[in-house]
Amino acid sequence: MEEIKMEEKKEAKKESKQKKPVAFIVTIVILVLIILGMGVFIAYDKGLILTTKNETKEGKKVNKEDDKKKNEPENNESKEDDVNNNSNKVDNAVVREIDLNKCINCTQSNLTLAFYDNADGLSAKLSQDKKSVTLRINWEYFSKALGGAPNGTTGPNSYTISNFSQEIADIYIGGFGQSITGVTLLFLMKDGTVEYMPIVKATQQGNENLKSYGKINDVNDIIKFLTADVTSGVTTLAVKPDGSFYDLGIILNSTGNY
Repeated sequence: MEEIKMEEKKEAKKESKQKKPVAFIVTIVILVLIILGMGVFIAYDKGLILTTKNETKEGKKVNKEDDKKKNEPENNESKEDDVNNNSNKVDNAVVREIDLNKCINCTQSNLTLAFYDNADGLSAKLSQDKKSVTLRINWEYFSKALGGAPNGTTGPNSYTISNFSQEIADIYIGGFGQSITGVTLLFLMKDGTVEYMPIVKATQQGNENLKSYGKINDVNDIIKFLTADVTSGVTTLAVKPDGSFYDLGIILNSTGNY
């Protein structure tokens, strides 16, 4: 009886030993299949397999376009020629740097750029449609320099100047000489020419004379006005894009309106 039991135990151990290698092999095979499946899925997801040549090329093209866009500046970034809205300009022309040796009509030397407040009691505003200018005169201040207001005018008064044939690009209150009689309202026109109004003469001769007195002869391609100190006091410069300029005091003084 014992011999039979011993025999059965041996058979059981033998069967157990035979089952272990089979189970181990099956486990290995399953793990290998799982790893291969994951590898195929990852490769497909990355587009490394099962992708046509055209799709691959298109993908590269898109990536290059994205890189190009990243390296290009955005449209709203300022460019070299951009200028502040407060700068004098006509059709986006920009003056790089004024050269005080490039005066077109100067008869006096020792020009020095200067920055002054406008005459007391004067201010000017360009209309939204750029077709008229409102000149505001506060006679309480301006009449003191003028030696009295015309017709006993007092307090602040506004005057509209609108006799223009084209749009105005900018306005400027300048002057020349050493007295208030040279104070001038300048109109920079869209085509780069300059019109003017001698403020003292215009106010002394009645409201109907508060108007543009026309173009300043032989002055063109202007984009900016500046004030300068000169031997005889001050003057106003009309600057061209290349940095050359006209001394407007010389020209205006010869008009007979001062």
